[in-house]
Amino acid sequence: MERKINSAYRIHKLLSGLFFKDNKQVLEAWGETFRISHPNHATKALVVSECLNAIRLESLILQEQTAGLVRQEIIESHVGKIHEAISPMLLPSTWSAVKQYLTADTLLMLDLCSDMLPNEETQVSQEDLDNILIQVEELEASLVASTLPYRLKSIIQHHIKRIKIAIAVYPVSGVKALKSALHEALGDVVSVGDELDVELSGANAETVKKFKSVWQKVSSTVQSAETVITLIGYGSKGWDKISGFLNLLP
Repeated sequence: MERKINSAYRIHKLLSGLFFKDNKQVLEAWGETFRISHPNHATKALVVSECLNAIRLESLILQEQTAGLVRQEIIESHVGKIHEAISPMLLPSTWSAVKQYLTADTLLMLDLCSDMLPNEETQVSQEDLDNILIQVEELEASLVASTLPYRLKSIIQHHIKRIKIAIAVYPVSGVKALKSALHEALGDVVSVGDELDVELSGANAETVKKFKSVWQKVSSTVQSAETVITLIGYGSKGWDKISGFLNLLP
């Protein structure tokens, strides 16, 4: 039987797949888990902490979804152990400090809950996620060489960061992290759409096209039709800019 994809499934799949030696540093272990590599130790710790917070938020969603299905004191006990395991305070420690909380009964609870909860979404393939990252890297290189105004550069740099984090936390948060990044991006498009249009006819056209292409890929990955319904509040003028930028409408 095909597994249902939901909060419990994602957390279980992630945590049950962690196999590190006891003396492995926690920061390095989580970095490998979320495919985060950064030469700056402090920056890497910040990004890893964001990913760990995604697990925390997903576990709270799980706790809310299982209300009435499972005794709450049982869920709270296991969610508490998960929170202990993902505490950023453990990042300088060795993996044994995390491992003590990832017990068989907690993993079993997650597995059972994944069967109880409904299916939330269709799995996005790793190939699709990797393709987004490839486009992001191409955009990043183009942005460095561009002469875009500081305001536009800053916005695009912020979007690049949001996409990278959304993909890093995808194993935990699922498609909603990408949706959240997309919603924010479309809001920015409304505010700087005219400036982007100007740059499309100049020396920075290639960078703007790559920026557009990245978000087109993200929007198709998270099923843009659903996003359309939730963006009505932008008004007709704002919607014209969004649809023109992403070509969501015919």
